[in-house]
Amino acid sequence: MKTKLLAAYPYHVVSSYTSDLYIVDYTKQTASARSVKLFTTKPIDIDSFHISNPSKVSFENSIFDKYSFLDAEGKSQTQCECVCFPTVTQGWVLFLELKYSKYENAVKNLNKAKKQLFATMDYFKSKGIVSGSQLCYLVASLPQQSNFPFEGFIMTPHEITELKKKNIIFIGINDLRIISDTKIDFPSILPTS
Repeated sequence: MKTKLLAAYPYHVVSSYTSDLYIVDYTKQTASARSVKLFTTKPIDIDSFHISNPSKVSFENSIFDKYSFLDAEGKSQTQCECVCFPTVTQGWVLFLELKYSKYENAVKNLNKAKKQLFATMDYFKSKGIVSGSQLCYLVASLPQQSNFPFEGFIMTPHEITELKKKNIIFIGINDLRIISDTKIDFPSILPTS
């Protein structure tokens, strides 16, 4: 997938990881002085989205900015924060959008995140980077909140089920676990025994 991504968008930077990853967006906190950053240890100055990788699966990441997706006139198009995908197979692709907001703004921000996530997935599909049969995780994260899963704020169970039939998992969470290059799970919402 990395080859397809760089063929379609040669100016994107792709980084490889086998560790846990913490993804943050400093844009709001720093008045745009800093933006999306990745850490292999949990940052102490900002809430983050956590990718747990206990099996040390090799995966790739590319961060997006306002120049990542431009229209024919050179205008910036809406997009999410970043994409992750396994290095070896095309088993899954993860699109992530972070929204730092108060509870009362959650629905508005999740609807915006949904548009950004679907738009980015559509760019990838239109360029042949992601196939129609590939499992796409569209993750909306509210790192400052713990009342997940968040997708129920803006989507009905029927809508979520219909997306799953199209190999699209839309979910609102603040962490996930890479099980393998073909499987991801969501420990924070799994039932405990």
